[in-house]
Amino acid sequence: MKRALLFALLLAASSGAHAVKLGANVGLTDGDAEIDNSFSDDVDIETTEFGFTLDTRRPNRVFAYRLHANLVDGEIDSFVNARGLNVTNTFGFQLNGASNSSVAVWLGPSISLGRLDVEFESQFGDASDDGTFFSVGPTVGVDVISRTGTPTFAFELGYRLGVLVFDDDTFEDLDTSEFLIRAGVLFGQ
Repeated sequence: MKRALLFALLLAASSGAHAVKLGANVGLTDGDAEIDNSFSDDVDIETTEFGFTLDTRRPNRVFAYRLHANLVDGEIDSFVNARGLNVTNTFGFQLNGASNSSVAVWLGPSISLGRLDVEFESQFGDASDDGTFFSVGPTVGVDVISRTGTPTFAFELGYRLGVLVFDDDTFEDLDTSEFLIRAGVLFGQ
């Protein structure tokens, strides 16, 4: 096991992993969901995300991978609270070429996977359930790189289609449609 870990570290160091940037981000989503029942009810969804970012963008490269691991706090129709963890994988392709420009404009797909603890409180009683969500959609971003190369200010706009599946039958599953705006700061070369 120790040999495998040492080999992985040596491989990462020799493959240019030093170009990884780390940072923090905050995101806001706004959208709606359709409840999977015979009534096809629509509900509003609003969430706030805050967390860690890892980015592999390197100078003179067209492709970059970005990972966001975020804590999520949100509301479904203002009376259902949702909290959890969201991991988003974004595969970005730079639109303004593989240049050393101080502004990188990119586009690519994003895939999100997460877990939520959902709580409902009313005068008629309380309910809670855990759920898993999966979403996919396009993302466009702009990275503004300082003259020294660090920090990088990152801005993203995305659209996500997804599903939230609950573990128990306390709540009906949701088909979601959301817009996302995210800003962050990255450090590293």
